[in-house]
Amino acid sequence: MFLRNGALTVVAAVILPVAIVLTALALVRAGLSLNLMTLGGLAIAIGLVIDEVIVVVEAVSREIAEEGPGAAGSPIARAVRRIARPLVTATAANVVVFLPLGFLSGIPGFFFRALSITLGLALVVSIALSLYVAPLLAGALGAGAVRSQPMRLGLERIYVRVLQWSFRRAWLVYVAAAAIFIVTAVALARLPTDFLPSVDEGQFEIKYALPAGMSLDASDVLATQLERVVLADPAVAHEARLSGVDTNGYLATLPDAGTIRVTLKPDSPSFDNVADRLRIAIANVNQYISLEVHQLLEDQINDLSGAPEPIQLTVRGPSQRVLTDVATRIADHISDLRGVVDAFDGVIYEARTVTALPRPDNPATAEDFASDLRARTSGIVAAELPVGGASIPVVVRLADRTPLDRAAVLQPPQLVTQVQEENGSRIVRVTAGIENADLSTVIARIQHQIGYDVRRLPRGYTIEIGGAVESQRAAFREFALVLGIAVLLVFAVLVLAFDSYRLPLVILAAIPLSPIGVACALYLTHTPINVSSFMGMLLLVGIVVRNGILLIDGANRRRLEGLDATEALERSALERLRPILMTTFAALGALLPLAIGIGAGSEMARPLAIAVAGGLITATAFALILIPVLYASTTVHQARPV
Repeated sequence: MFLRNGALTVVAAVILPVAIVLTALALVRAGLSLNLMTLGGLAIAIGLVIDEVIVVVEAVSREIAEEGPGAAGSPIARAVRRIARPLVTATAANVVVFLPLGFLSGIPGFFFRALSITLGLALVVSIALSLYVAPLLAGALGAGAVRSQPMRLGLERIYVRVLQWSFRRAWLVYVAAAAIFIVTAVALARLPTDFLPSVDEGQFEIKYALPAGMSLDASDVLATQLERVVLADPAVAHEARLSGVDTNGYLATLPDAGTIRVTLKPDSPSFDNVADRLRIAIANVNQYISLEVHQLLEDQINDLSGAPEPIQLTVRGPSQRVLTDVATRIADHISDLRGVVDAFDGVIYEARTVTALPRPDNPATAEDFASDLRARTSGIVAAELPVGGASIPVVVRLADRTPLDRAAVLQPPQLVTQVQEENGSRIVRVTAGIENADLSTVIARIQHQIGYDVRRLPRGYTIEIGGAVESQRAAFREFALVLGIAVLLVFAVLVLAFDSYRLPLVILAAIPLSPIGVACALYLTHTPINVSSFMGMLLLVGIVVRNGILLIDGANRRRLEGLDATEALERSALERLRPILMTTFAALGALLPLAIGIGAGSEMARPLAIAVAGGLITATAFALILIPVLYASTTVHQARPV
């Protein structure tokens, strides 16, 4: 549509799939598999690859349209010579953005290193194809022989007037930029935050704990009822239960606990909706059953990140009884909060035990008394018979039918809790899950809800909030460091390219303002800030400087022709308006399926796509207005570039 040249349109259409296929082959050769993150990276790379091709074919189209009589050489060759240096600089600035991701640790590092490698390879492949293959293909298709006028945009006249007005009122542009920066900082601070995006996996686990002390037979009967309840849900396709053994199949578990694995139908509602229905249905069977419902991959990621449960409240203190009371009270208080599910007080009870003491008239020693009790109850192993390579114990039980309360003094049955210690102090860890809510909102609600409990804690007792929020804080700190290092690396690339410190600062000035688009996009789509959207902001650094590099390079070239800074900027801005808009629209189109969430597993890259799309819109506006104004203000008294 913009080019009005069929040959050049074919060139762009051919280069894109070739670049994606070559990038996929390079990933395989590098030892990486095609997984959720690498495929997501290939989807995002479409927008970056098409940017490179569009810049080249648009330069060829403009050179053909503006070719005058007696022009030396092919218009394709002239266009490539003119655009090669700024395009290579822009690509290098995009690639170095991904280098600091090596500082990321834990789950974010594991996920986004694969994505960054994919994007880096795609950029290297695309610049090679754009500068070497695209011109040859354009020549083979006869693009240089077809003189066509590119599409003229109605915005061009408006843009020139806005630019001239901005030059005359530069102070107003700076005030607006400062105001936007402040609004951006406030908006980002007020947005909800999360750790990792939630993904609908189509299968999940229900870990259940029955009332303590239930026999295996009784537990099996009740667990079978739970299976019937699960299968009765219309969204459930299959289920399977594990009792007496953990999900790895190696360790034995208590008879009153087990796991039900559930597979959903392809057209089923979301995991959160199905889990809510099943919690209510199971509570109707037995309200004393403790549940923990989670998806399989989500649970593994939580384990690897060091936070098995998203919400962990650690109660510390010397007395087990006080810890148990405080933990039980906290679990009751947070269980009714919106967004909190499967609250567990962390108090693990053993089976009810009866304490037997010798009667006052019994002269037996403690050892003899214990042996007598074993003989009356479970029996004593008198011998072992070897049978077929195994030993069968022979148990002898006392035939005396005297009631046990006549042979000993019995105390009432009591529940005994397991004791946990961490760093030398006793703890009870209250845990819960999060559903239909973001992490920051739920943590704020919990802090408000347990504030009264915290103030009334006895001396020597504390409550610490941990879990996913600790992993989130660590990841955000690392991403902030990565973002700062990325900006420094981009600055170094620009200094080498322009042989100047002033021009790189002009180009980088648009970076702090582009997140206003990120904040608006996340707010409108009800998407919290998480590690995926942080990755999108990192990706924006390279995209923002691309447009600035092309603008500044064009202005420098015009100044070499004898124009002053303002006129050179107007010419360069008009020349770059069309390719900047073309690359912006193409990138937005490539990001749209991911931003909408089309396809299985797209939830992981959706916040990234939303952040990039929103930031790209505002970054384009700032590149077209702020960068020219800064350039004009800082170069009016400067000598022409050499």
